[in-house]
Amino acid sequence: MSLPLLTRTWTELRDGRHRWGDDSAVVGRYGVVVRTLAVYPPGSTASDRRWLRAWRSAPMFAVVLFWLGLAGFGSRMPLPVALAATVLLIAGLFIALAWRCRRTRSAVVAIMSETPPGTTRPELLDRQAAMNRVLAIMRTAERRLADGEIDEVEFQHRWYLAYEMVRRQIGQRRRRPSP
Repeated sequence: MSLPLLTRTWTELRDGRHRWGDDSAVVGRYGVVVRTLAVYPPGSTASDRRWLRAWRSAPMFAVVLFWLGLAGFGSRMPLPVALAATVLLIAGLFIALAWRCRRTRSAVVAIMSETPPGTTRPELLDRQAAMNRVLAIMRTAERRLADGEIDEVEFQHRWYLAYEMVRRQIGQRRRRPSP
């Protein structure tokens, strides 16, 4: 592996694939595609994004920490005390993590679409099209920034536009009456 590839891989693991947010698509039961798009607040720092990644990964690490804590404390004290100590440790870490990323977490906008195979429902297709537009804007902006075609100010502007597009989409969904 070359050094630039290792550096890029480490940066992706540490900071995520995109500095503007995250997108994922999962094929669920019966072929339903669940897509999620989260856009971080424009101008958020690398530190903010790392804390958000830690928050999203916390449940997985809590399970590992639980078993390690139980094994570590359990060998030194009675099992009920070890269990209580482990739970208190994990709860304390969750509270500290929630406190650290509370502002950024509340400013993140996210939209999700669940699309069954062969759907023709216009509201699902509209939501999917809006998500695709935001993804196209941000991926193009990322590529153009990396190629030197746009500067950081233009990238931040496009990030802001994508953020507002998702916020408006969320607002429209909340105002719509449910069928």
